[in-house]
Amino acid sequence: MPSDPPFRLIAAALRLGDNVTELTESVDALNGLQDRLERLERNSAEILGRALGDKAARANSLLLTNRHKLNRLQNAMAQAQKGCESAREAVESEAALFQEILGRQARRTAAADLDDSLRQMTLIAFRRCMEGLIEQCLERGTGDPPETDFVLPEESHGYIPFGLENFLDTLFRLDDLLTGDPDFASETDRYRPLSFLEVGCGPGKNLLMAQLSGILNCDRYAGFDLNEQQVQRGRDGLGLTDELFVADALEVDYGPYDLIFSYRPIRTPDLQQQLEARIVETMTPGAYLVAPLDEGLAGQRLMRRIAGTRFVWKRRAAPVQPEAEEPDSG
Repeated sequence: MPSDPPFRLIAAALRLGDNVTELTESVDALNGLQDRLERLERNSAEILGRALGDKAARANSLLLTNRHKLNRLQNAMAQAQKGCESAREAVESEAALFQEILGRQARRTAAADLDDSLRQMTLIAFRRCMEGLIEQCLERGTGDPPETDFVLPEESHGYIPFGLENFLDTLFRLDDLLTGDPDFASETDRYRPLSFLEVGCGPGKNLLMAQLSGILNCDRYAGFDLNEQQVQRGRDGLGLTDELFVADALEVDYGPYDLIFSYRPIRTPDLQQQLEARIVETMTPGAYLVAPLDEGLAGQRLMRRIAGTRFVWKRRAAPVQPEAEEPDSG
């Protein structure tokens, strides 16, 4: 049987159950022998009573027979008592072992829970360190802000960063999806190099993490934001000079990009739906769209949500329209 802790625990429980069964059978046998012994004693008493009467010879013969039976039963009783004692000792031994294994299993479970808690605490501390380092880079790299009359449109969100753990987890899931996607097959790598675009990227925090983590096989990273000051902060503080540009999401051509990340940049539902329609209309068939908090992608017939995900979509190819038949000139 395997030696993993759960199997050892099950094996110990089975052994304990077998020994308890044997003990029960031994006790039942012992009780049966005791009943037979009591009947013989009563029978012997009756025989002695008869011996006092006229049938002394016959009573004496019966008494001798019962004495032999009594001796055999007493011997069997002694053997049964030994078996019962052995079974009881086996049960006690297995019960002690079972309790020991239960204790070890409980300690392992507690240690595993502690390890999980420590890992979670480490991840939280790591996230804080990374976010703090990025903020320090942004603060130190920010020179004079560009002169601009930019005012955040009422219908738009200001930059809201996507959680670091969730973002990296999404990248790992995408890497797994792309590895098995024939649209991105490669003879030399797990999939061909991608182009990555973030919509409403702010100063480019997610873009930087995607680059530095190396999770995806990308040869081009880009991001844009409507706010020129945010873009300049990312260029100066994070060194994303070539990656960031200023643009209106409703006017961008999304066709050149294999993977688009859009974390709900627009607040109003109608305008957000317009953005989603623009992305779907211009993106390349086979490309992926990661869109947490989308407004209406489920209603886009050209989009297919990837099974097992909440916000990863893949662009379908447009259906081929049948060619109109030319009228017969004859």
